Order: sequence, then C-alpha cells, then structure tokens
Amino acid sequence: MTQANNIKIKSLSNNERRDPHLRNGSKSSDFRFNPLEDKSFIKNNEILAGLALGELEMWIHRFIGKPSQIKEFEDIGTWCNKSNARVYFMNLIFYNYFGGLVTTKSIVSNQIMITRKAASDMVDSAIEIGIIEYYSDKEFRATDKYIEYYLSYTRLVAKSYIPKLTKLLTQLNAINNVPNAKETFKIRE
Repeated sequence: MTQANNIKIKSLSNNERRDPHLRNGSKSSDFRFNPLEDKSFIKNNEILAGLALGELEMWIHRFIGKPSQIKEFEDIGTWCNKSNARVYFMNLIFYNYFGGLVTTKSIVSNQIMITRKAASDMVDSAIEIGIIEYYSDKEFRATDKYIEYYLSYTRLVAKSYIPKLTKLLTQLNAINNVPNAKETFKIRE
C-alpha cells in the first residue's frame, strides 16, 4: 500500500471515532487498567515520595551546625548553619528584603516561634556579623553582603539539590495526578 493510501486510512478511522458535538471527541469506552486508580500503586508512590522527602530532609539537616561550604562567605554561612531557627531566620530576612516587608524582633519571634529574648539575641548576633542592619529604631533588613551570600548559597543549592529534588518531584507529581488528590487533603496556602 502506498503512503498516500495509508494516510487516508488513518484519517478515516479518526473520523469514525470522533463525536462532532464534543470538542475533543467522545469519551473512550476503553476501560483498561488505570494505575492512578489502583490503591497499591498509589500507596507505593506515597511510600517512594516519603522516602525521597525524608532523604532530602535528612541530607539538608546534615549541614546544621557545620561550617559553611561557601569559602567566600564562611562567617555568614557558618552563622546561619548553627540551628534550624537560624536557617529560618536566614530565609525570612531574604524573603522580607525582596518582598518589601518590615522585619522586627517581634516578627522574628512570632515567625520562628522562639522567645522574644532568643529573637533579640539572634538579631544582635546577626548585626555583629553583618547579616542585617537597622534602618529605623526597631526595623532592620538584610545587608548587601548578606544578599550576595544568599545568592551564592542559592547557586550551591541549584547544583547539589537537583538530583534529590527531581526524585521527590517525580513521586509528588504521581501522587498529585491521582483523581481527587486535592480533595483528600486540606491544603494550606
């Protein structure tokens, strides 16, 4: 059979199956196995996603309390790695800087869920090392040096997190494609 005849046959078969009243054609009456409706498939994806998430979180946690990997900003990076609260602080300061949001000791205390005294101590030590600076009596923001550090940190993360994040995203996408996945959980925004 020639190629022109072959094309003609294919187009005829498509016309027979399409319902002209529906934009994308009629629903298929083919009820083959759909893995997104199989309970064991869904459970296995959840387990694999949990393992990938755990691996990523344990890998990130390894750096808490360790010296910075960024030699140019070793003092700032090591300060930020001291505790989970400081890691949160580091992200809060960066986010607020570019979000145009005010940052105060009270905000740090409330956001990180630490005492006002602990927040005050954290802010004072961040000022000493040059991470933040006051621009009014109670409000402070990230310094240019800190922004440079954070962007260097972002480049480091881009190089080292991608394999772990790719594995996690693959599993999370599989879970998210399960019918009614968003209705099953109360998603916080």
